[in-house]
Amino acid sequence: MNSLKIFASVSATAALLLAAGCSSDSSDGVATPESVCAQIEDAGIGENCAPGDPGGLAVAATEKYDFDLPSVPGERGTVMIFDDADQYRKTVKSYADAAILAGPHRYGSEDALIFVQINEGLSSSDGQKVKDIVDSL
Repeated sequence: MNSLKIFASVSATAALLLAAGCSSDSSDGVATPESVCAQIEDAGIGENCAPGDPGGLAVAATEKYDFDLPSVPGERGTVMIFDDADQYRKTVKSYADAAILAGPHRYGSEDALIFVQINEGLSSSDGQKVKDIVDSL
């Protein structure tokens, strides 16, 4: 009888967790470069998301994901995350200062400490889709 009570309790707890949207994966609602890159892929803008090494203007990033732009063959985009708001702001400023080289597609979320930079060849409509993704973080 005790094992039946334990089973019922465990089953009820599992049902509550599922109903609350909890699971054993890491999808806890926190944005990561990987999750943002996946959203960019889902929007049909990027493909081949893969971890990259922070360097250059992105050197202060904690983690970085790069992706290809099928609409701009041979060109890429980058999603970065930062542990520190000051480093995030400095990186955003560095990209703004290098706008002539970095292009117009730079989108950031100070709340999520996520910054996305995409090659200037991307269309403005696709850029707006990425901006919408970042703005939703």
